[in-house]
Amino acid sequence: MASLYFCAMKLTVRPEQFTTKPTLQQKKQQRGQQLLGTVIMIGAMILLLPLVLRAPRPHFVVPSTAVLILSTLFLFPLALFFSVTWHELGHLLAGKLVGFRFVLVTFGPFRIARQANGLHLSLISNNVVQWQGRALSVPQTFGDHRLARMVMLAGGPLATLSQMGLLLGVNYFLREQTIPYGWGLALLWLLLAAVMMLPATAVPQKIGPIYTDAARIWQLLRGGERLTSQLALTNLVEASLRGVPPAELDADFVMRTLTAPEQSDEALVGHYIAHIQALDWGTVAEAAVLLDKTLTLLQQRPPALRSPAIFVSAAYFAARYAHDLPQAEAWLKLIHPERYNALALEVEQVLLRVRAQLLLQAGDLALAKTAALYSLQLLERSVDLGSVVMETRLLNEILAELDGVAPAPALPEAMQPTLARRRPYFTASARGVVRLALMIVIGLLLGLGWQHLFPNRAVEAYQQGVAHLEDGEFEAAIPDFDRAISLDNQFAQAYWGRGDALMSLGQYKTAVTDFSTIIEMHPKTFPSIYIYRAAAYTQLGNYPAAIADYQSLLALDPDEELRLLALESIHILQSAE
Repeated sequence: MASLYFCAMKLTVRPEQFTTKPTLQQKKQQRGQQLLGTVIMIGAMILLLPLVLRAPRPHFVVPSTAVLILSTLFLFPLALFFSVTWHELGHLLAGKLVGFRFVLVTFGPFRIARQANGLHLSLISNNVVQWQGRALSVPQTFGDHRLARMVMLAGGPLATLSQMGLLLGVNYFLREQTIPYGWGLALLWLLLAAVMMLPATAVPQKIGPIYTDAARIWQLLRGGERLTSQLALTNLVEASLRGVPPAELDADFVMRTLTAPEQSDEALVGHYIAHIQALDWGTVAEAAVLLDKTLTLLQQRPPALRSPAIFVSAAYFAARYAHDLPQAEAWLKLIHPERYNALALEVEQVLLRVRAQLLLQAGDLALAKTAALYSLQLLERSVDLGSVVMETRLLNEILAELDGVAPAPALPEAMQPTLARRRPYFTASARGVVRLALMIVIGLLLGLGWQHLFPNRAVEAYQQGVAHLEDGEFEAAIPDFDRAISLDNQFAQAYWGRGDALMSLGQYKTAVTDFSTIIEMHPKTFPSIYIYRAAAYTQLGNYPAAIADYQSLLALDPDEELRLLALESIHILQSAE
C-alpha cells in the first residue's frame, strides 16, 4: 500500500518531454496566427491612415532633417506611451462605472496595483521602449456579469476612438493656422499612435495567445458552450483576486473548466487551478493526477506560450511530495523570463517559495530561510489575495522548520528567480529600440516627403492666393501663399505669388527676399524672375543690383521680348545713375 501511495506522489510527465523543439504544426499554427494578426492590423491601418492624414490640420514647416530626427525620437515614444495609458484608463473608467473592483493596471514597463497597504507603483520590465498595457478590474461577486464585462472591455477602444476624435477636432479647429513645428509634430504623432492602436484593440482577432477587446466582446455576444467554460474560468480567477482561497473556489465552476475541450485555454488553466485546489485541500494524490493532466495539456502549446507558473508547481510537487530534487531542478530550468507579464511579481513570489523548499530539502538552511523571507516580502505586494492565504501557510511551514536558523545575506545569482534576472536596460530594450528606429525612419520619410505625400493641399492654397491676387485682394492673398509654402517649402510659384502681392503692397524689401529664394532654388529655370527682383530693387533705389539682375537675365539667352526689355531697362537705369 505504501508503494502505491508513493507512486501516486510521482508525476508521469517528465521535464525531458518539454525540451524537444516545437513541432512543424505548432510552428505553422503560431506563425499563422502572427501573420493573420499582422495582416489585419496593417490592412486596417492602410484604410485608416489616408483618411486621417488627409483630414484638415494646422500647417507647420519641417525645419531640417536633424530637428526632425531629434523631435521624432522624443515625441513619438511619448505619443505611444500616452496612447497606451489613455486606452487602459478607458478600461478602468468603464470598470468603475459598472461597479468593478480595481486590481491593477500596467502601461509600458510600469505597474500600479492595489495591495493590502494601498496603491503601489513598480517596474515590471527593464524594457523601457515598449508599449503594452493591461487593465484589471473584477466584479464584486460570482456571476455572469456579461453586460458589465462588455462595458469594461469597450472602455479601452472607446478611449482610443475618443483620442482620435479629439485630435481630429483640434486639428480641424486649427486648420487655417500655422503652428510651431514641435506642436504640429506632437499632434501628428498622437493621432498616428491612436490609428496604430485601434486595429490592435477594435478589430476582432487573436494576437498570439491574447484576444483583442473586440474579439472578447464578440465572444460575450455570441454566447455558446465555449463561453460557459470561459466565464467559469474568469469567475475562478476573479474570485482569487477578491481573496477567495483555492480550497473555497466554487466546485461547479472548476468542473466546467475541466470538461472544456482539451485544446482550449480553459481546460489547461482549469486543470491547473483544480490541482492547486486539491493541494489546499490536502488531497495530494488527486493533485498529482491533475498536475499530470495539466502538464500533458501544456505539451500541446508552443514553447513561447508555456506558462512558467505550471513548471514552478511541477518543481514544488517533485521536491515536496516525490522527494526528487534533481527532477525539481530540471523543472525549474525550463522556466524562461517572459517578455511581458502583468502578474510577474506574483510568479516571482511563488518561484522563491519553491526555491526555499528545494534549499530546505537540500540542507542549505540559511539560503532556504533567505528565499522564504524574500518570498514573504513579495507576498505582501501580491494582488492575488486568494493565493496569499495558501502561500502564507506554505511559507510559514517552511519557516517553522527553519526556526533559529540565521538567514544568508543574499541568494547567489544562480539561485535568483529566473524571472527576477532582469537584463540590463539596453539589452532588454534592444527589440524596442529597433522598432523605434524603424518608426523614426517612417517619421523621417513622412516629414521629408510631406509635400510629396499631399501636394494637392499646397496647390489648393496657392490657387486660392492666385484668385485673391487676380481680384486685387493682395493682403488676403498673402496668408494663402504662406500656407502653400508651409506645406511645401520648395514651391517656387508660391514664393513668386507672395512676392508679387508684397510688391503691390509696397513691401519691396520683403518681396526681394521671396524672389531671391526662387533664384537660389532655380537660378536658370525662371528667367523672368530676374525682372521681378530688378523691379523691386529699382523701387528701393538700388539701381546697381537691378542692373545686375537684368544682365543675369541676358546671360540666360531669353526670348526676344525679354531681351529687349532687359536692354531698355539697363539703358534707363544707367542714365538715371
